[in-house]
Order: sequence, then C-alpha cells, then structure tokens
Amino acid sequence: MAPSQPTVVVSDNNEGPVVNIAAWLGMTVMIIGVFTRIGSKFSIVRKWTVDDTIIFVTMLFAIGHTITLSMMVSNGLGQPQEKLNEEMIREFQKFGYASQLLYIPTLSLGKLSTLIYLRALAPGSRYAILNLVLEGIVILWGISAEFAVAFQCMPTRWAIITSRCFDRILFWNVIGAFDVLTDIIIVILPGYLVWALCMPRGKKFVVFIVFATRIIIVPLAIFRLYLLSTTSSPSQPDQTLSSYHAYLFTTIDLNTAVFAACLPFLKPFIENLSSGALSSSIEPMDSSYSSGLGSKFSTFLSSKQNYPILVFTRAPP
Repeated sequence: MAPSQPTVVVSDNNEGPVVNIAAWLGMTVMIIGVFTRIGSKFSIVRKWTVDDTIIFVTMLFAIGHTITLSMMVSNGLGQPQEKLNEEMIREFQKFGYASQLLYIPTLSLGKLSTLIYLRALAPGSRYAILNLVLEGIVILWGISAEFAVAFQCMPTRWAIITSRCFDRILFWNVIGAFDVLTDIIIVILPGYLVWALCMPRGKKFVVFIVFATRIIIVPLAIFRLYLLSTTSSPSQPDQTLSSYHAYLFTTIDLNTAVFAACLPFLKPFIENLSSGALSSSIEPMDSSYSSGLGSKFSTFLSSKQNYPILVFTRAPP
C-alpha cells in the first residue's frame, strides 16, 4: 500500500502555502515573459544586447526572491510566532532579510531594462537625455535603498524581528513612493516620444498603450505599501503571522513588474506595431553587434547611433 501524501491545509493559522502558490506561479509566468522577450528581440537583432543582459539578470534576482519566500514559508511565514521554535524564527529572519535584499535590485534592474530600450528609440535627442537622467535616478535609488536595507537592524543585521531597527515603515514608504513615481514616468515617456511622430492618432495610441501596460504595477505597489504600514507594522505582536499579507503582495508586485518590462516585446504586440506605421532599423552598438538584416530604413527624430533602433515612419498611402 502506497504511503499517503502529506496534506497541506491552509487556515487562519497557516496561510503561508498561499504565498508559495502565488510566488511560484508568478515566477513561472515571469520566466516565460523574459524568454519570450529575449527571443522576440533576438529574431530581429540576431545578437544579445545590453537590455537583454539586464532583463536576464533581473529574472535571476526574481527567482532568488521566490526561493527565499519559500524558505520563509517553511520556517513559519503565515503561522503564529508562538508555534515556532528558536531555530525557525532565526531562519525566518535570515530568509526575510535576503528577500528584501533581492527585492530592490530586481525592481531597479527591471526599470533599467525598459529605460535603456526606450532611450534607443530616439538616441541623440533631448528625449534620450531625459532617459539618461531617469536611469541615473533609478541607479542611485537602487544603490541607496539596498544599502539602507542591508543595515536596517543592529547589532544583527538579518534579525528583522528581534534586533533594534530603524523606522522601516517610513523607509519603505519613501522607497515605495520613488518606485511608483518612476514607474509613472516610464509610462509617460513613450507617449512624449510618439506624440511627435508622423503617424495617425490611432497608431500613436496603440504604440503608447503597449508601453503603458506597466501602469498595472502602480496599484499593486501602492496596496503593498498599505499592507506594510498596517499588517506588517513592528507594533504587531505576531510578525510571522501578520506579515503574510505583505509578503504575498510583494511577490505579486515583483513578478508583475518584471513581466510588464517584457510585454512590449511579446510577439503579438510587435506584429501589431509593425503593421503599417512601424519599421525596424537595426544598427550595431559596436563591432560585436550585428543586425543580420541587409535593408536600411529612413530615420526619424535621431541621427545614426550605435544601438538597435526602432524607427517610426508614415505608412504608404
């Protein structure tokens, strides 16, 4: 007789498995999105470009984040703290600390992968300078936030429950505000570019909507901040149980953010954009890049630059 399989029961005192389901399901969809983005770009560029590297590294960080959440669930996330032994509480804190360290670079690199590609749409213009400024802000934001996360508690940095820590609610609200603001700017930037193009308004709207899909991240990020300020407040007596909701929406927010960075490169969107008003012109970034295409297209808004460029032109009558 085959041994019975262990049964996982989700209840008010064991909500951790829900985090596992959301994290691994979201990670699977995210990975599919990343590889589809890379494959779609490679079919045009025929080379591995900078933003491909960034989105691939972003995916690795996101996978690491999912693994740390699973280890937190194994060590009591979503369960009453009084039911956990000292070893479980210690491991819960270590993996919680690691998940926070992975969260920041995943978000910032996902933004950079989109910004670098947007800058390539009109290199050498004021639009490109604006992109560069925003890239610098995102990099500084990511580095400063990562440093703060690393030293949030003393004397034991990973002891996010038992050590003395700074005001983490205020910290995450500030970090979250910059996160939401930069996402909104990234949504607006393509519209600023597309509006100046010689295209029918309908086509402009389609192009803008494709890149504006990132807006779905904003309400998720805001709701996550709300949960951090309420259910995960340090004043809560039971951190392993009360923080369940915040970690659940953290993994949803993170995987959605990475997937949203891939949406403009998915094949249905590319085919839709290529119909009538969008041409593709590939020019190598350096000698290691090659378009694999023999044709050249007229450019708009920019001079020749050493980077893969999408060029918008009016469709022939």
